[in-house]
Amino acid sequence: MANLGRSGSLQRQLVGFTIRTGLEKSCSWEPAADVFITDKRVVIILEAPGISVRDLDVTYEAGTIRVRGYRKHPAENLSPRSFVRMEIPYGFFERSFELPVRCVPDSVEATYKDGLVVIEAVLCRSDPVKEIPIR
Repeated sequence: MANLGRSGSLQRQLVGFTIRTGLEKSCSWEPAADVFITDKRVVIILEAPGISVRDLDVTYEAGTIRVRGYRKHPAENLSPRSFVRMEIPYGFFERSFELPVRCVPDSVEATYKDGLVVIEAVLCRSDPVKEIPIR
């Protein structure tokens, strides 16, 4: 294992490190999500504890559901001198889910409860098979 004796300096440099994505805001983390299909719906469950509903945005466009948000650090206004340990991700995030099935666009709904965002969309009925006679 490498000698991490001077890791405090590295940790200070990494605090606030973000991934540059070309968006107007940088995304620094991705919340975990589950996506599954029932007989009538596609469902996305996204972990979002500690995030206010006002700081969440869900959109649907061309078969893709996009969730954006911001989790504020509780010590944001305290100006901490240094962190002893920092494991919880904070800042902006964005997740996009290209749906594996067609959905009714007007049926997409999102709810937030107990730190989870649940997004549901009604599946489109598949067109019935129609036999076409050849003349």
